Formats: sequence, structure tokens, C-alpha cells
Amino acid sequence: MASTARIPQALARALARLAATGVRRPGVALAVALVLSVLAGVGARSLRLDTDLARLLPDGFASVQDLNALADRAGAVGYVVVAVEGGTPESRRAYAEALGPRLAALPSIQFVDVARPVDWFADRALYFLDGPDLETVADRLEARAAWEKRRNNPMYLDLEESAPPSLDFSDIEAHYRRGGASWLARQTTEYYEDDHLLAVFARPTRRSTDMAFSAQVIREAAGAVAGLSTADFDPTLKVALTGRYQKKIDQKAHIQGDLSAASTLALGLTLLYLVVHFRRAQALAFVVGPLLVGLWWTFGVAGALFGSLNILTAFIGAILLGLGVDHGIHLLSGWRARLAEGLAPGPALEATFAETGRGVVVAGLTTIAAFIGVGLSGFRAFHEFGWLAAAGMASVVLTYALLLPPLVAWLPPPRAEAAGDGSPSLLVRWVIRRPGRVLAAGAAAVLLCAAPAPGVRFDYDFAALEDANLP
Repeated sequence: MASTARIPQALARALARLAATGVRRPGVALAVALVLSVLAGVGARSLRLDTDLARLLPDGFASVQDLNALADRAGAVGYVVVAVEGGTPESRRAYAEALGPRLAALPSIQFVDVARPVDWFADRALYFLDGPDLETVADRLEARAAWEKRRNNPMYLDLEESAPPSLDFSDIEAHYRRGGASWLARQTTEYYEDDHLLAVFARPTRRSTDMAFSAQVIREAAGAVAGLSTADFDPTLKVALTGRYQKKIDQKAHIQGDLSAASTLALGLTLLYLVVHFRRAQALAFVVGPLLVGLWWTFGVAGALFGSLNILTAFIGAILLGLGVDHGIHLLSGWRARLAEGLAPGPALEATFAETGRGVVVAGLTTIAAFIGVGLSGFRAFHEFGWLAAAGMASVVLTYALLLPPLVAWLPPPRAEAAGDGSPSLLVRWVIRRPGRVLAAGAAAVLLCAAPAPGVRFDYDFAALEDANLP
């Protein structure tokens, strides 16, 4: 127990020595931070955004392995779809027939489906019959074969002169006629169309998870569409690209827009709070500077470990801004309090690192441990988020430890506020005088929030993660 009790004191002494060394030798601390930032830049340079929801599943899942095997054998999974709307059925078909060879000639396209191979399906319709219908066909054929065998047996005498079993399959054919609801019935319609729209399916040569290739194939397909004027067929025709590859491009652009908005808003609100709380411009340098360096290191770790950001880890910057700024606020507040007590900037920072810094390190370690627990998940989104968030929190704590002392040595300290009389605020006094009411209000709020909890269900549908407003 005695050795355990000495750990906080040893940590406090180590942090105080770190602060003192950073103030005396700011160049060394800054050089270490610069080297780590350059290394982080190497990792961050290759970082990309991966919007493929299928890649969030563990590689050990049988469904994922089967999908990868299918992609290895067949190449791409999914299509670039050209949707032709408006006009007449004849003009849509004529446009599709003219567009097909243009798309097929593209180097990124494997083949193009303008129309279904109706004759092929007609010749092989038995392969696609439903199980009960196929059994009925087999039963009728077997009954007719047995009758023919008896009829040709010279020892067999048919006193009743029974009629041969019927081989009429018109009742089954009715299930699969043109316009029927079955899958086979849809294959007897030559074009992929309804009353208002016709679709042309182009199969690319590679998977849509390669975002650079997806952008290339969409760009080439758009060029083929632009090179074929609808005015030559029907001025009212409207042509648009859709399908898996176009969707990947739309998702990436949408998430990048969300990332930009979320990061800008998070940073703006953080700066606003710091200005309001500290009312000193120097506070921005002391708190935000190390925080941004820590975020840069985090993206370097992401590039080195994972190579990409998924739909959850993409927002790690905004999340760490909110979590990491607390450490800077606590350290700066503790430093200002000691400056107000009359200590010089250097000794004041040593005392802050020894006391407040110890709390910051412990809080950071508990947060890191919680994120590591999330990182043990087999689900890729949680796995990568947990480990990346843990690395990010460690980076933020480390950057404050490395960069605050040089900033103290080089920048003028923010003007310290005079110490107050220590009396509680009006709100605190009101709470102290009415503990029963506060407790009752808190209990009521807990019950009110907990009431809907039994109705919460986990949504396993990946489609719920997508934006339904994408074009």
C-alpha cells in the first residue's frame, strides 16, 4: 500500500521536472514536437476516406469472405447505371441502344447491359422455375413416361383404354408470362424499363471501394453521356448517372462536407468559449496550439495504422477537440491561479504540472482505457474508432506536456486575475439552501429520461447510416 501511495507523488515530481526542463530548454521540446509532427505528416499524407459500409464488417465473417471471393472472380460488384427518363418508350430505347457501344468502349467498363437476353431465358426457363412448379413438371413427365411404357408393353392390356396423361403446362406458364410478378417474368421484358424510365447497366472492371477508380469511371461515363445529345432522339429526354459507383462519390462528397462543417463549428465554438472564459488572446495560443498539434499526430497515427477513415472515425477530429480542450483549460486555469498568487511564470507552471497536470494525466488515462475497451470490438467501425480515439487522447496529453513549457518561455503570460474572496456564487448558495428541491428535480429528470429506455432497439440496417437525401 505504501508503494502504491507513492505513485501520485512520483508522477507529480516527474511532471514538475518535465515542465522545468521545457521552460529552460524550449528548443529541445519544440524539436521533439517537430520531429513527431513530420512523422505524423508521413502517415497522414496517405490517409483517405472510405465510405464503404461493407468494409466495416470483420474480415473473418463468412459473408465478407464470400463477397471478396466473388469480387476476385467477377471483378466489380455493382454497376454504373444510366437512367433515361422522359420522352417516349421508343426514344428512350433508341438512346439506350446508341449509348451502349459508347459505354462498352470505355477502358474502365467490363460490359454493358442495354437489354435482357430474352431468348436465352426462354430457352432455359426450367432452370428458373420455383420449386413447387418444377416438381409439378417432373410429376407430369414421369406420369406420361410410365403410361408410354405400359402402352408399349406387349403383355399389358388396357381394358379401359385410358387417355394419356396431359403434358399441357399452360397453367404453369401463366405464372411466368410477360407482365407477371415473378422474377422470370421480368426477364421476358427486353429492356430494363417501366412506364417512365429506362436503365442501362455498365459493369466496371474494378470494385467501387477504390474511390479513385470510382471517380474515374463516373467521369468517363459522364463524358460518354455528354457526347451523345438527347436532342437527336427526343428533346424531352433526361439522362442521369446513378448506381453503386455514383453513390460512393456522392457519399464521399457529402461526408467531406459534413466533416468540414463539423470541424469548423467545433473549432469555432471552442475558440469562442476560450475567449469568453479567459478574455485573453494569449489563451488561444496556450490551449488551442498544442491541441491542434495533437490532432495532427492523431491523423498521422490513423494513416499509419489503418490507411483510411471510416464513417465513424472521420469525425474523430471534432470529437477530440471537445474532449482534449478540457486538459488545456484545466492547465491554463491552474497556471493563472498560481500567477495570481505571485509566482513567476516558470515556477507557476511547475506547480501546475505537479498538481493539475497529475489530474490531467489520470483523467487522460481513464479515457484512454475506456476507448481501448471500445477498440476490442470486432466491428471495424468501433475497433478503429476505439484505438484511434485512445491514440488521439494520448497525443493531446503529450502535446500539452511538450508544448506548454516552450510557450510559457517565449510568450508573455496572460494577465492573471486577482484571487477572489472564495465565497460561493449566487447559484451555488441557492442550491445549498434548497437541497431537497434540487434532489427531487434531479430524480424527476432521471425518471423522465429513463422512461423511454425499454423501447430502445438496436438498428442492424446499414442503410440507416446513409443519407436518404443523396441524389
